[in-house]
Amino acid sequence: MDRDSAIANFIGRVDYLTLLPFISDLEIRELYGEEVAAALGEIEHINQKKKICQQCDSNCCQHHRCEFYALKFNQCPIHSLRPAICRFHFCEKFQIAGKSTIKELAEIFLYSLSVAAANGSHRVIFFNPPPFAKVSPKLIEVVFPFVERVQSGKIQPRYGQRRIRQEVMKYATTEVLFSPQIY
Repeated sequence: MDRDSAIANFIGRVDYLTLLPFISDLEIRELYGEEVAAALGEIEHINQKKKICQQCDSNCCQHHRCEFYALKFNQCPIHSLRPAICRFHFCEKFQIAGKSTIKELAEIFLYSLSVAAANGSHRVIFFNPPPFAKVSPKLIEVVFPFVERVQSGKIQPRYGQRRIRQEVMKYATTEVLFSPQIY
């Protein structure tokens, strides 16, 4: 992968993302370029095929106290819009995808944030690991009760996942577009 090109691409586009910390597959492609998007897509394909995250016993999401996470979910409820940090994090179980590819992706992610911060971008805060309450407090206030209800067995996981996705989509189409963000 061309690290310099991916970083330059990131620097040129990071300030135009409107839904941060959430990011779609298309935005990843636009933000980092085709090579990075293809590598991430290949790793995600391996993940889906081998069910690496679904059969996780170290619980990365739980460890980082992600407000969207409940043990009873079979997948992240916002998987298609999960933050960039989640897209670039790979535990040791992903070594089957290739250590060099994972190392290159990690370097691209970290260096792009470092260069953006050095250039004065305040958007890098949106790429920090969970918890996300600092960058999306209103959304977390709305979705966290669903996570708690799923965890306590008061609602079914599928219903909780659907409601969380709905709230994130509502947030993505209203709150972010009409509220000031941290810049």
